[in-house]
Amino acid sequence: MSDSISTETLSKLADVLIACPLDAALRPELRETLSARLAALDLDDLVLYPQSLTQDPRNHARYYLAADFTDEARWPSRFDRGVLLALIADDPKAIPEFPNFDVNERFEIEASPWTLFLLPFRSFDHDNLAFFVRNLAPEFLPRPQGAAPAIACGNRHPEISLPAAFAAFQSILGRTGRNVASTVQLSATREMTTDDVIEARDGEEPTAIGHTRVSIKHLFHTGLWAAIRAGFRDGYNAEADHFIISGHSEAEIQVALERSDRAIADAAGYTKFTTDTSRMFDLQADERHPHPYTDDEVAARFEQLFDDEQRAWIYRSFAQRFDVEGFGDEFRPRGDSPLAVKLRPQYSVKRTTLRPDSSR
Repeated sequence: MSDSISTETLSKLADVLIACPLDAALRPELRETLSARLAALDLDDLVLYPQSLTQDPRNHARYYLAADFTDEARWPSRFDRGVLLALIADDPKAIPEFPNFDVNERFEIEASPWTLFLLPFRSFDHDNLAFFVRNLAPEFLPRPQGAAPAIACGNRHPEISLPAAFAAFQSILGRTGRNVASTVQLSATREMTTDDVIEARDGEEPTAIGHTRVSIKHLFHTGLWAAIRAGFRDGYNAEADHFIISGHSEAEIQVALERSDRAIADAAGYTKFTTDTSRMFDLQADERHPHPYTDDEVAARFEQLFDDEQRAWIYRSFAQRFDVEGFGDEFRPRGDSPLAVKLRPQYSVKRTTLRPDSSR
């Protein structure tokens, strides 16, 4: 990449960046001014993402700007062209602290204090993306949704869909003042999955787990990539949807549970999780079932499925009133036997769930 940026481009960048404060924090209004100037540049070798302009919070003389190379002959896929411009003005011998880059991809910008490094910054440069948001720009990390509204987007081709999604979220925010940004709506154990499962796919079964070939980790990092390039600093929700616990036997359910455990571990960083555990219930214990158990059948199954210690725990835990933000309810006296019977299949998978434990 050493010859990938022309002297003319470097000079044009320096003309804009001369207005960057080197000994004070970059104010939001100045960032907007600089972004507008960067957007107006006519560059032959780079497409800039001006709103991504970020100042190092610990060293005000260092700035970062996301861009794409334009050389289609050199980078046929547009998703291989992502780069982060690391601009350093405080020390000509300093180098960026990012985990992955070629220290020789370095440019001195004449007649300016700037030294420029080119850092790989594609959607699959996970380590560099993670370093950027954790150490320099945490405002690009997802945040919990809480009670806020959100529009979740399906992302089978995230490098294509997420930039468009963030553009739409920004438009909605600008017009209405409402932030509804959410980035993920793929089933975490069906449409996407862990990296090792995707790697093991042979392609023979198009509907097998991970059929989108998008991993849980990659979708998360592509969300970071898209948010940074869009300059979306207003917060967004990253949803891991949904972990499916399914099966026709306890053995199958156990396999699904272990698969979801691994998927949840890969989803560290996501801010919303949903699950589908409907296969783990004995639905005949629900009075809404077309053929529900009778009261006598529920009582018999309750006695059969739970030992004395478990029944005591159920009575103690669920026979009391609970209140949440002004709303209250209570189960039937002496516990809710139908509910316990309904939920019993999932407890048979991990029996310790129903054991009294002072540490829980």
